[in-house]
Formats: sequence, C-alpha cells, structure tokens
Amino acid sequence: MAPRKSAFHKFKKNVDQRDVLIAAGILVYAAALMIMILFAVSAGPQIAARQTQTVQKNVTVPEYSEESKAYTTVEIDQNSMYRGPLILVNNDYQSEVDGINLVNLMEESNGTYQVTDYNAQINGGAVMENVNAMFGDFYKAAGDNDVMINSGYRSKEIQQEIYDNTITAQGEEGASWVSKPGFSEHQTGYAFDLSLLTDDGIIEEFTGEDKYAWIAENCARYGFVVRYNDSKKDITGISNEPWHFRYVGQIHAAYMTQNNLCLEEYIDLLRSYTVDEPLIIKDLFLKNHMVYFVKADESGKTKVPVPSEQDYEISGNNVDGYIVTCKMN
Repeated sequence: MAPRKSAFHKFKKNVDQRDVLIAAGILVYAAALMIMILFAVSAGPQIAARQTQTVQKNVTVPEYSEESKAYTTVEIDQNSMYRGPLILVNNDYQSEVDGINLVNLMEESNGTYQVTDYNAQINGGAVMENVNAMFGDFYKAAGDNDVMINSGYRSKEIQQEIYDNTITAQGEEGASWVSKPGFSEHQTGYAFDLSLLTDDGIIEEFTGEDKYAWIAENCARYGFVVRYNDSKKDITGISNEPWHFRYVGQIHAAYMTQNNLCLEEYIDLLRSYTVDEPLIIKDLFLKNHMVYFVKADESGKTKVPVPSEQDYEISGNNVDGYIVTCKMN
C-alpha cells in the first residue's frame, strides 16, 4: 500500500505550481513589453512616414493664420538659406559656407576615437557633441577606440588637390568617388570620414563591417546619416562610401534612415509640407515634431512663420528655401 501524502506535501505542491505560473506570467509580460519598446523605437518614424495623414488626424497642429497667436513671424535674409544642418551640397549645389563655428577635433575629442592630426576640424556645438557621444557609446559597446576621423572640414583649396590627384590616378571614373572643389560636404563642416588605425600604426579603410556596423546602425540616434551608398548613386552622383557621415540632426536622421531616403530625396519630400499641413515626425522617444518648408522670397527677405510658444530651429536647404523643425507639446 502506497504511503499517504501529508497535507504539508500537498500544500507545497500547490505553492510550487502557483510560483511557476506567476513566474511564467511575468516572463510573458516582460517579453511582450520589450517587443513593444523595440517596435516603437525602430518603427516610429517609419510609421509616421507611411501614415502621415493618419498621424496628423490624431495630432493637434496649431492652426496657422496671420492673426493666430500660436505663431509669430521672423524675417530671414538670403544668406541664411545657405546655412544649417539641412543644407544640400552636391554636384549641383555648391557650398556657400566654409564651416560654421569650427573646432579642433583633437582638442575637443573625449578620447574614445582617434583623430588623424592636429589640423582636423569640424563644426562645434551639436555636431561636435554628438561625435563624442556616438563614439563614446561605440567604445562602451565594442571596447575599441581604433576608429579614426581622418577628415572633417576641408577648404575648397584642399578639395581641389584631392580632386586633381584622384582624377590623375583614376581618370574620369574618379569623379564618382570625389566631389568637385566647392561642391563637397566637407566644406560645410557637417561631414567627416572614418578609417581604422591598427595597433601597428597602419591606417586601413573603414568598411563598416563586423563590430563597426554598430556605427551605421546607430548613427541616426546622434543625428548622423551614412550619406552615400550605391543604391542612391544615380541621385547623389557619388558611389558607395560607408566611411562618410553627415550631420543633419536627430529628428531628420531618424526619418531619413527609417524611410531609406538620401538627403536629396528628403529635401524634395519636405517641399510638399507647409505650415498649414506640416510633416509630423515621431522621434526615437515617440515625441511628435512638426517639420515644414518655407520657400525663399525673391526679394532676398523671407518672412518665416514659427510657433510662438515652442522651441524651433530653422535651417536653409541651400537650394530654394527654409526648413522649420519644432517639438510639439
């Protein structure tokens, strides 16, 4: 005859089963929550792109009119059209600036990446801050600081030397690898190129592969985009350059990356959005931002409507107008 189980054993069995069920429930909830967070971070800007009209119906956009207290007007001169993180510089539109508030990379570096020499410069402020932030986080993720910024700001004269040497070495085909003097993003101070510095002091090409893929996958969080790839060569005029990064700002970098847009395509897209019907972009934290285009006035002075009680930024596009970006309440 089998021994009878005591009341204690029955109680313990019930408790064990209940603990297992509770633990399983917690794991399922945690997994579901993690999936929701990852989906929101990766797909937020993309959903906003595909369903712009739907998003706008669910977002309160201040109604614009000349009498509206929600907006005020600022007057901008023609020179401002050639300044800002969204200026388009390519073989059709030359850079009208020679860097903006340039700083020395070696002096400003946080030590988590290498700098080619003491002459390397880049725009200060948000650009420099995000360079340090991005490579600081890459160092934490990969444990390596062998990434080297080998070129930042370049003057028109230096670009001329590079262009001439490239054409001499590679013929006309070299034009697809290097911008014409005066038409290089490097002249704006918003772009930089990467390479790798080995322990032996050898400089190698940056391909963005293996652990270095982290940089391209995460650069939008810091306001950067990989400017040139082969799929957009017919638009940009430049072949694949996984080493070339351009600062456009976090909001715009997220939207461009999630929707696979090069800067030329993004500038064209923004022309269809006005202060009356702006583009609504969710950032990586699912906060709404309003973006719209204002065409430059032929008089040389343009009145740009901006929110009265919200922070905003105005960038020229270096072509025909201004792009306003503001965080919504």
